[in-house]
Amino acid sequence: MTLSRDGMKYDPAKGVPGLLVLLDIAGKGSSGTVWRGYLDLGVDGSVAVVVKMGEWEVLRHEVLIYQHLNQRGITGVPFCLGLYQAAQSIGLCTIGLLMLSDEGRTLCPSKGIRANERCV
Repeated sequence: MTLSRDGMKYDPAKGVPGLLVLLDIAGKGSSGTVWRGYLDLGVDGSVAVVVKMGEWEVLRHEVLIYQHLNQRGITGVPFCLGLYQAAQSIGLCTIGLLMLSDEGRTLCPSKGIRANERCV
């Protein structure tokens, strides 16, 4: 499946479409740790992204929610650029990485969440 937004096309089945650069930890949420960074697409420029690492099934459910909201035209909703499964599991948990467009704001801005806290 090829996804398109803002004139750019992404095919998650082909893997990350450029060099992924993670800059800092943005926080920890209910679905895992979140990093901010960018996806360097070479001559096509770069895209600001957030990357979440957490349990694959939880992240997969989050993707379905984002897709549902995007299909209904809700603005400010992150656009899924790919959900990737880790080659190895930790115990019984399969780890996943979810790459999303960076929409520039957190869901809990008024709480002043720090990197080692959870947004609940």
